[in-house]
Amino acid sequence: MANRSEKRVWRKEMLELINADDNWVEDTESDRYKRILELGKKLGGKMQHCTQISLINEEEFRKNKAEGRTYKEIAEYFGVNQKTLQIWREKNGYTIKKTKPKSHNT
Repeated sequence: MANRSEKRVWRKEMLELINADDNWVEDTESDRYKRILELGKKLGGKMQHCTQISLINEEEFRKNKAEGRTYKEIAEYFGVNQKTLQIWREKNGYTIKKTKPKSHNT
């Protein structure tokens, strides 16, 4: 497990990479994109949702879904938590299955 000092360095590097190019998320083959994704995974979901959401790529999401991965596995793939993936799905027009609370008949 990484210590606080390492995580601080990773967060700083990731923010510098993100801030240097507003369109970094569009080029999924670039070294910048790959490094940001790697840093996000190393940080283990400790970033804010808005920063984490930028790590999710629709093409990669669709590919993972087509390969039969669960949402939990897809979230892990992007280095985000399941709630962040759900927020991304809602913002990008993917159906969110609402579950009804179980009734407790006594």
